[in-house]
Parts: sequence; C-alpha cells; structure tokens
Amino acid sequence: MSDAVRSVVVGTSGLALALLGALLLTVSRGTGDRADPEVRDRVVRLLLVGVACQCAHFTEEYLTRFHERLHSSGSRRGRAISS
Repeated sequence: MSDAVRSVVVGTSGLALALLGALLLTVSRGTGDRADPEVRDRVVRLLLVGVACQCAHFTEEYLTRFHERLHSSGSRRGRAISS
C-alpha cells in the first residue's frame, strides 16, 4: 500500500468509526413515533444551521481559491502550506 493510500485510510478511520457508532445508535433507537414534535423541530433547525455553516465555509474556501493554493504549493504531509 502506498503512503498516500495509507494516509487516507488512517486519516479517515476515525470518521468511519464515528459513522458506525452513529449508525448503530440510530438503528437501536427505533422509529421516531415516540418523538416529541417540538424536539424534532429543534433538531431539524439545528441540522439546517449546521448545513448552512458548512455551505458558507465551502463558499469562503472557493472564493479565496483555497483549492488552488492547496494543489499548486506542492505541499506534502508535515509541511506548511505557503501562501
């Protein structure tokens, strides 16, 4: 396995474990028939705020051309990205 592939696998393993944990908790909780509609609405609003923040973050990175600086700097793991 190359160093790049190993880095991706190791770097995302924590996210994969979090995903599995969330999936197990979701499945074990059962259906939402018992859920209070007020609580559900608050959770949906919180989710939408999080998605809006992430969209704003991606927009900011696109407008500042972060993706171009990341790839053009030739940075490697362990080295800072020059601006």
